[in-house]
Amino acid sequence: MVNKKGKKRKNKQAKWHWRDTWAKWKRSAVRRFARRYVLPVALSAISAWVLIFTVRRVPFLKTWFGLIANSNPEWFMQSYYNTVNGMETEPEVCPDIVILDLNEHITRQHIADLIQVLSASSPKVVGMDCVFDQSQSYDTAQTNYMISKLAQLPDTFPMVYAAIFGDESILPDSLMRNKGFVNFVGFYDFKAYSDGLPHLAVEMARVGGCDVEKIDTASFLVNYRTKDFQEVPIMTDFMEYADYIRESVEGKIVLIGGVSNRWDMHKAPFSIREEDSYISGSYIVAYALSSIWGATNDKKDLDPLYQSKNYHYYSRCTWWQNVLLTLLLMTIYLGGYTLINRWRRKYSWMVWFKPMLMLSMMILILVISMSLTTWCFVVPNVVAFTVMIAFVGFFYEVCKPTKK
Repeated sequence: MVNKKGKKRKNKQAKWHWRDTWAKWKRSAVRRFARRYVLPVALSAISAWVLIFTVRRVPFLKTWFGLIANSNPEWFMQSYYNTVNGMETEPEVCPDIVILDLNEHITRQHIADLIQVLSASSPKVVGMDCVFDQSQSYDTAQTNYMISKLAQLPDTFPMVYAAIFGDESILPDSLMRNKGFVNFVGFYDFKAYSDGLPHLAVEMARVGGCDVEKIDTASFLVNYRTKDFQEVPIMTDFMEYADYIRESVEGKIVLIGGVSNRWDMHKAPFSIREEDSYISGSYIVAYALSSIWGATNDKKDLDPLYQSKNYHYYSRCTWWQNVLLTLLLMTIYLGGYTLINRWRRKYSWMVWFKPMLMLSMMILILVISMSLTTWCFVVPNVVAFTVMIAFVGFFYEVCKPTKK
């Protein structure tokens, strides 16, 4: 009897202990935290993902949800560059890149003579940001003269020619041993390679001795912060100051093009060079080249410049970095949301601060994201957080425990 009663008491105590533990867990802070914070964030993330997934696959919705349909950092980068470039007073000078600015009256014969001048010096690499099509409007004698002079260059001369997809060049392929495409693909993305052909800036970096395999083509972005490149104007009488040209290009990265060519101007969606709304294709190549050079060159003497905020290349955040940033921002947002709810019990007028909280969070997200881009050289994708804001308040109220 005693043993049986003892067994019964033991079983009863074990059963009571299990229920007591379960009751304590139900009232624990971990469960409350999970219900009030983790669950709303998880449900908001699922809702945001469903919305983004749907918008990207329904053409009609793309018209109304353009920000969601395109998760590239267009609107963020526009805000970023308009802010930092607008505040820039003295842009850093890039000592390694020289732009030979061709006057509009320069002919193919002039270009041939200019290349001969450069060949008498020792530039690190020369990029020809000019294309020579087969139009009959050009003087045949000048074209033949140019081809003849370019053919006389030694094979070791570091020359890279520009190419445009769909256009045939008058220069023979045997002459264009190194070439890169210059088709404009936009400011928010950078294509290091297209159809097996490298970009002109990439090929120039390779010929100049850089290891271009270091470029992460999936995440690499050009730094469009304000820069100042050395420019040498090339007029029709440039032979009169040929010595100055040779001195300017000695050991430098040389880009031949026209910084004011009206046929090669692109409207910039954000501030790049002071208040100019248009930027030339040669400047775009120079900006890309400076970022690529900093990403691929191992020389320590370049580190102080190419690791600076104006010249260091940018990278898109990885998926886990975006997840961590989103969780951080959502934690801050829910913290503010919770404080307002608590204060509202004492002060009814605090309910008016909820819309202000959403506005403050939009400002905060820009400040945090811009700080990451400025100091860590990464570009976060904040679209998911922006969409989650529309759901998290609702799910927070739904998941909040009701008083009995």
